[in-house]
Amino acid sequence: MRTSTKIGILLCFQFIGVSSFSQNLIVNGGFEIYKKCPDNLAQLNYATGWKDQNGGNGDYFNTCSTNKNIILSGKRKMPHSGNGYAGFCSLQQQYFEFIQTKFLNLLDTQKTYCLVLFLYKAPDQNSTIDELVLLFSKDENKTKSVTFHEDKLIKENNLIIYKLPQHISEWTAVRINYKPKNGEQFLTIGLNKLKNANREIIQQPYYYIDDVSLTEIKAGENCSYTDSTIRDYSTAINKPLTLQHITFQINSAILLESSYGELNGLAAYIKEHAQLKIELSGHTDNIGKEEDNLKLSGLRAKAVADYLIKQGIGKNRISYKGYGSTKSISDNTTEENRAKNRRVEVVFR
Repeated sequence: MRTSTKIGILLCFQFIGVSSFSQNLIVNGGFEIYKKCPDNLAQLNYATGWKDQNGGNGDYFNTCSTNKNIILSGKRKMPHSGNGYAGFCSLQQQYFEFIQTKFLNLLDTQKTYCLVLFLYKAPDQNSTIDELVLLFSKDENKTKSVTFHEDKLIKENNLIIYKLPQHISEWTAVRINYKPKNGEQFLTIGLNKLKNANREIIQQPYYYIDDVSLTEIKAGENCSYTDSTIRDYSTAINKPLTLQHITFQINSAILLESSYGELNGLAAYIKEHAQLKIELSGHTDNIGKEEDNLKLSGLRAKAVADYLIKQGIGKNRISYKGYGSTKSISDNTTEENRAKNRRVEVVFR
């Protein structure tokens, strides 16, 4: 399972969201962007922005693959959102897989951050005392042995050991408030050493990981995440409902991966209610020329429609239209209000 490592191209986007303007500092946190579709295990380096730092065998899974060993079916869980995720494990005394990513920016010691990631334990793993290791560091800390618990690393970096639930049968969110120590730029994720009285590894836990995000939050706020897949879309029957967490590249109709969780939940609801027709409407604030706003809002509504179609929703059930700034739900006097006006709405008929 040995792989080579390579840091992918850093993609720096400004998130234009309905509920938040915080930028995700994790590159490709949903494992959607890849340099090459994985065709075997131990190919984490194919996922842009990620690598296995200690010479182990981090795995990359994506629905684009046709290899029966890694295709997302059978015992393997479908992604929390989108089409891809990663996997890592602890196998023996000196063999652990630690996956690593580099933040878009150095962390500011004057700020507080929210780390969210989703984990799912492989169904054939029975270990009951699992601990997640999260190492925030200024340097890469290259190592082929498990040295994350050395006093030097703990002193110079911020090491977090997070006790996981005994049974994770579904995607489970890990949420952690984080205060930087010294301008960290790397996050290394793995599993703690689990030993019995004879100093032997007692189990071989394997975890899948998806939708990793690190965003700035206000001092005193708790780290939280709203899972859009459990929303009640029935409130959109004959009445417009603003879709949450829908984000695009700045001045573009290209959806960001942070939108996939919401859209996957919406697609699931639509599939369960085959009698419904779907109307999508795009809206902007009043900044810029109205003709440009009309065009952009229409393209964004179309991007959402195209995503739903790719998820198996029939074209004949979906219509879309852009309205620019003509149907604002708030005045455009503040940035917060303009953010509310930049939205995509859905109505079921």
